[in-house]
Amino acid sequence: MEMPTPLKLLAGNKFSGRHTTVIRSAVSLISLIKKYDEVTKITLGTILPYHAPQPQLRFKPTQSGWELKVIGCNASQIFFIHTKNPELVKKRIEEDWEKLNR
Repeated sequence: MEMPTPLKLLAGNKFSGRHTTVIRSAVSLISLIKKYDEVTKITLGTILPYHAPQPQLRFKPTQSGWELKVIGCNASQIFFIHTKNPELVKKRIEEDWEKLNR
């Protein structure tokens, strides 16, 4: 069962969308991504049940940046990361993810 998203995480003008929940496996990563100067907006997507042996990331390019799928042990969630510098943002996300999951 997912815990409520910390209120401060979704504060600020970079978030949009109707969803207000971030899966536990993504909370720390999203709190870092929202601080990137290159990221202009983060749209929270749907959460689906998912069973994975370890957390993982998947990227799919979009016209505005990336569709980022964060897969946790019990759920997955899609985030749309808007940026004008997608390659730099992807690299930073991968580096931060690696640090968080050591």
